[in-house]
Amino acid sequence: MARTKKIIKCNCEDSDIPSLEEQFQDIMDNFDFHHVQMMMNWEYARADYNDEGECVGFHKWQTFHKPKEDFDVADIFDPANLKVPTVAELKKDAERLLKSAMRFAKANRRCKFYMTATGPFKVTYRYGVLELECIFTSWSCD
Repeated sequence: MARTKKIIKCNCEDSDIPSLEEQFQDIMDNFDFHHVQMMMNWEYARADYNDEGECVGFHKWQTFHKPKEDFDVADIFDPANLKVPTVAELKKDAERLLKSAMRFAKANRRCKFYMTATGPFKVTYRYGVLELECIFTSWSCD
């Protein structure tokens, strides 16, 4: 017997969904940035692997931070520019990603999905809802 997929329509104009600005403020006020910073500062936050895929060590999760006005491409390869970000820097990164998704949603009203990511953060816009996630590990065969 043949089966068909049930099509579910989403009413994106749902009045139960707060405005993007309200969602942004709620995320920034309630997301646990301190927990993210603590996990990144943990000695075992990131694993190092050899060519065979075996774990050979661990280190803190550091990200590249250098002011734009002082930036040079060679700086990317300088370990001195890698550090565990502060809570303020994490908030700034999250704010930049969230605002990028908000701009996209406002400029492309017919598109119902947008995703962007950097460092530990992933921001998703789906059918009017903003979401901020901290991704420490994931896997997919999709």
